[in-house]
This record gives sequence, structure tokens and C-alpha cells, in this order.
Amino acid sequence: MIAPLKYRLPLLLLLFVSSALLVKAQTEPQIQNLLVELWPEFDRPEVLVIYRVQLSDDTPLPTTVTFPLPGYIETMNAVAYGEGNDLISIDENEIDITHRDDALFVTFSTPSPLVQLEYYDGEIISRQDQTRTLDYTFTAPYAIDNAIFQFQGPSQATDFSLEPAADNTFVDPNGLTYNVINESNLAAGASRTIVATYQRPTDALTLQLLTPPVSEHAEDVLPLTTEPPVDSTNTIIAYSLAGVGTLLILGAVGHWWWNRSRAPSGPVRRPAVSSRDRATRAGSGRKPSSQTEGKTGGFCYQCGTPLRADANFCHKCGAERR
Repeated sequence: MIAPLKYRLPLLLLLFVSSALLVKAQTEPQIQNLLVELWPEFDRPEVLVIYRVQLSDDTPLPTTVTFPLPGYIETMNAVAYGEGNDLISIDENEIDITHRDDALFVTFSTPSPLVQLEYYDGEIISRQDQTRTLDYTFTAPYAIDNAIFQFQGPSQATDFSLEPAADNTFVDPNGLTYNVINESNLAAGASRTIVATYQRPTDALTLQLLTPPVSEHAEDVLPLTTEPPVDSTNTIIAYSLAGVGTLLILGAVGHWWWNRSRAPSGPVRRPAVSSRDRATRAGSGRKPSSQTEGKTGGFCYQCGTPLRADANFCHKCGAERR
């Protein structure tokens, strides 16, 4: 028996909405790793807010992402995507900035899973004599597997406190203290509020007080990874084996040259090279694929900062790679 039309229409509508929600859930990006850095009074009296994002491996690329920010933010300091260990700025004409209710939504397309955003926020920091209070609220644009919130203590700051309490702290080579909070499994739309207070006897910017001066911004965006740090013992063994291999190759070359010098002169017959051999030889000279380029050496065991593959020390806290 076929249901009357008046009953079939709501059912069809329900199926259509369910299918649309399922497609959206399958295609919506997911963030694998997120690093949010807050630098108060660094190169401007406001707070420099930096998002470093790594989308999940199963995110189809290119993809369009949207980040909700406070509605009073007027301009972005930087919007870029990562290409290897470099940043490529996205043209402002390709960025859609929309104000809705009390929020600002920044939307753009990225061909890379690595994204970085920067903006200055003067509303989240307040001053009363020498006391500074920083009240920051983060809203997850998508589901996030791992999130790190990292507060940079300004130069000459004392009595720094954080609520919730920092999971760990470290000091970088410039003598600046960083307070780190770790979060995991944040749902899309979830909010986290972090309040920091500290004392500071000067209004001079941190960049002006550092000796020698440093660059105005952190290291360029790097691929984030949850892989464990490289074992230094295995690295030493690998280099040793490589050295032995080099000696064996040099010995073989010398032996061949010595035999060649003793061989009688005259034409030498060479075996024919098959098409498979040519393909093998040609393939051996190919450049590595983009999947093998730009990889990093995991996180710093001390501060959680992503490391470059060739780095022996953390560029943030100076800790030696394990």
C-alpha cells in the first residue's frame, strides 16, 4: 500500500535534510593539531594572537575553512598557508570577512593542510598601574584533536599567574617565559576562557628590550606532528652505518679502477640495457615526492613546540632534541 502524498512529502523532506547533514559531516574539515600563541605587549601594546593549524590527514584539499573571531577585530595581520617550511600569504581579495552578530568570520580556501592566522587584539588586555590582566576566550571552529595554548610572558613581567593553571612552562633563548596549557578532543563550537595576570613596571615593548633584537614574529608555520622525538642513539647508529657504506663504495671504486688500468686495450663489449633497467635507472634519479618533503622531527619534549627535521635543539626553549 502506497502512503498518501501528504505523508510522503514530510518523509522525503526528512530524508533530504538527513542526507545534507551527512554530506556536511563527511566534508567538514577537522583540525588535527592547533597551536594558539598569545604575545602581549610584544611589538605593539595590544596582544598578538597567532593560530597555527594542521588539518587532519583525511581532509580533501583544496578546502575552504572558516575561523570565528571577536567581532571588534577590524583587520587581519596575516592569513597564510604552509608550503613545506614556508608561508605563502593569501591575497586579501581571496579572503571573505563577514560580521555576524557579535562575531567576525574569516573564510578562505587553502591548498595545504597547514594554515596560519595572525591578528592584534587590544580588548582582551587591561592595565591598572603595574597590573596587567589578559582575558582570552577561544571558540573551536571545527573539532580539534590536540590544542596547545601558549602565553608569552613580556620582558620584565613578574608574578605571572594563569587560570586554569599552566601544564608546563619553559624559557626561550631570549629569556622570555612561556606558559603552556594543553587541551584535547575539543568539539566544534566549544569555548575555552583563559585569564592571565602579571605585574610589569614598564610600558616599553618586549621587542625593544630584547638584546640582541629578534624578528617581529615567531618561526614560520611548521608541520605539526604527534610522532615521538627522534632517538639520538638511532641517529648515531645511522650515521655510522652510512660512513661504513661510504668506505665500502670507495674501496669498490678503487678496486675497479685498479683492474681497469691492468686490462688490455681494445674494444669492450657491454651488455645490452633492457627497458626495465632504463626505467629503474631513470626512476632512481627522481626527486622525492611532496609527501616526503617538509617533514619535521616531532614536538619538543620540554615545551611542545614542533621541531624542524634538521634541528638539534628546540628554537623556543633551547632544549636538546631527544
